[in-house]
Amino acid sequence: MSDKYLPIKKISETAYELVLKALAGELELGSYPCGDGVTVNVFNTTTTPIEEVGYEAHRKMLDVHMCLEGAECVGICSLETMRTGEKVFDYDESQDAELYKHNPNGTLHVLNPGDFVICLPEHAHKPGATPPGADTKLKKLLIKAPAELGMK
Repeated sequence: MSDKYLPIKKISETAYELVLKALAGELELGSYPCGDGVTVNVFNTTTTPIEEVGYEAHRKMLDVHMCLEGAECVGICSLETMRTGEKVFDYDESQDAELYKHNPNGTLHVLNPGDFVICLPEHAHKPGATPPGADTKLKKLLIKAPAELGMK
């Protein structure tokens, strides 16, 4: 297996092992606490047209979005740039989230099976968008981790 997944190991050894199991098709759908505030979630969903997906941003947590089956487009934009756009709701500490409407200034990344992006607090991100010509069915893995774990 490629060592491209090693940045996840920095966040959590347990999350890294779960990622390897998920990539091998050996991990059931569900939520897996990994200690230190890290959670791995594996789920099925459907993607949405890109212009209908808003950007979200967190201050305390980082996200790792990984495609397991299907394809997903994830937009990434600096939070500074995103804050010049239209806000859907202000930062809510209980949800660790603020939300913005679609903004064409981000960079779009198409994730195919095994691909992932790490979204840090300085990144607004819009997961769950349908890549051009792709089916809307998606199986994905999402790691939620305290941001300081990814900064060590």
